Amino acid sequence: MKTEFSILIEWIQKLRSRYLHISSALCVYETVSKLSASNKVGKKKAEENVKTFNDFKYFFLTSKEACRVYFFMEIAKFFDFDGRALSMGKCLDFAGKNIHKLKKVDFIVHHKDRQILPEIFKGYKELTLSELKEMRKKINSKKAIIKKIIDYRHQYLAHDDIQKIEVSISKKEIGEVLNVIKAFLKLFYLRLDFSSNDYRNFEKEAEVEIGRLVEYLQNWEVERLKIIEEKWKNFQ
Repeated sequence: MKTEFSILIEWIQKLRSRYLHISSALCVYETVSKLSASNKVGKKKAEENVKTFNDFKYFFLTSKEACRVYFFMEIAKFFDFDGRALSMGKCLDFAGKNIHKLKKVDFIVHHKDRQILPEIFKGYKELTLSELKEMRKKINSKKAIIKKIIDYRHQYLAHDDIQKIEVSISKKEIGEVLNVIKAFLKLFYLRLDFSSNDYRNFEKEAEVEIGRLVEYLQNWEVERLKIIEEKWKNFQ
């Protein structure tokens, strides 16, 4: 039988997984944009990369747009107001109502098979109502940005409204909202799992892989042209 502690930590793990995937999607989108920008990679390299993108345009253009849409669809879910949906608000409500079942003793029972050094465990602190309140304040401080994200999701992505409101969301605003999500995950992982998260692989590895993929395709194109050249030599 699941306890309130186990239910909440399962929800938090799902939100973390969602965050990791949107981080990768955003990184892929930004990397493709960066590789075609002369002010980022230099004029010659940018031209080479754009040629590669055009050679495989149905893959790169479609993948870039898919990452953009996926990112906005998934990030909006963190702020859903529907009680049936898993969101940060849902977790905060659940934690507040069941705070008496999220105590140190509940942590110990849930993690009974886990080895935690006693001297390290001394630093463990229970989740408090004041922390939940502070987290709500952080989320509410971005209310205007969140509304734009949800409006964009509803009218442009989940549906194609004939009469849409104009929505403009800056890179800076996206960064602010992502920081709130990271703060949320940091708090709950510290209090429920007594651990921290490292997002560097998901945020940076995608950039490295896209760069390698483009490089492989460009090297393959050089080899392909050599093969064609050798082939035509034989007909001369």
